[in-house]
Amino acid sequence: MKRSIFSLFISISMFATACGGGSTDVSSSVTETTETTEVPAIEEVADEEVNTEELGSLEEEFAKAMPVGDEEFLSGAVDSEETARCIAAEVMSSVGENKLAELGITPASINSDVDFAFTDDESLINGIIGAVEKCADLEGINENLIFGISLFLPEVSTSAECMNSLLDDGLRAEVLKGQVTGVTETQEWLDEFFTMLFAGCPTILTSILAELFGESGAACMIENMTVEDMTTLLNTDSDESGLTAEEEAHLSSLIPWDACPDILISILAPFFDDDYALTSCIIEEIGSETIYQLMLRGDDGDDLYTEAYMNCLFGGGEDAGREWEPIETEWAWSSDGQEGFMAGCSPIMALIPELSLYDPMDLCGCILAGMMEDVDEMEYYVNMDQDGRDAAAEPYFAACMV
Repeated sequence: MKRSIFSLFISISMFATACGGGSTDVSSSVTETTETTEVPAIEEVADEEVNTEELGSLEEEFAKAMPVGDEEFLSGAVDSEETARCIAAEVMSSVGENKLAELGITPASINSDVDFAFTDDESLINGIIGAVEKCADLEGINENLIFGISLFLPEVSTSAECMNSLLDDGLRAEVLKGQVTGVTETQEWLDEFFTMLFAGCPTILTSILAELFGESGAACMIENMTVEDMTTLLNTDSDESGLTAEEEAHLSSLIPWDACPDILISILAPFFDDDYALTSCIIEEIGSETIYQLMLRGDDGDDLYTEAYMNCLFGGGEDAGREWEPIETEWAWSSDGQEGFMAGCSPIMALIPELSLYDPMDLCGCILAGMMEDVDEMEYYVNMDQDGRDAAAEPYFAACMV
């Protein structure tokens, strides 16, 4: 079901690399970019001798530390030395050299080899983002982000105008903040990002839901669900670790089944020859939420569907399909083999108008009883295609019609 679509999405800083036209492997890039963006070192260098006479001012060293042309750094914002100097100057102006010193950012620390953890100081983070917004090529950053997101959400490419407006209205700044602080792969950040994305450009959400639930189902869900709930529905299990039974039940409860009965019908009807009446009956027999939970865990639910299918064809009730029991003789097939034959035979017989006077279970039981004496079970199920199976059953079908 899931367009999982969402489990690979956000190592956003790598999207720009894919856009650059090189030979970057996007799938490997996504898995290798936990450290999305690093800024100059911010821990003080203790007990380390540094020849400060060889260092420039804090602003100069800050600018030199930025990797010019590196599209992984701040979504490719630093495209020239001029841009680096502009960003450094803006950070100095907005944050202040004294504040930077308090945070451990000095010419010496920037040029040291000491590893550091990025500070969560709001003034520094906002200062960096504000500097990028003022100095960088924002149109280029937008293009990189839209291209990268479209690799995992193709629907974005048809909503470029809306995406540009959304990025300009604040989404770009949120993405850059996420890169700077390294939180773009957390579930909380993903949920907030997609909520902003879908709320700002709802046609993207409509397209995604239409692929999963059909156009009418998608339209109904958008009318009857909040953006937050739809984001939760689509983005849960983004790490593909699997869902618990409680999570499956919760996701099923978010969908407005009563208000949107077409959701599952549009998905399942093609499996039942587009017979919408039969499909509706099967959904009612099994239950919408149970079906959706089967879909979430990738369970085909063959037994449930077979039982519901036969109940709907033969009138339902506790006794539906129970008139036949597996035959137990020396030459009989296994119970599973016999039940498999009956499950495939009886629905077909029930759909043939010329056989309306015959009970499908009785007719198929008669065919099976005769055929088992002459046809090996393994040969029937493994070595025969459908034409071969029909040919094997035909003589017994004729005999049972007498």
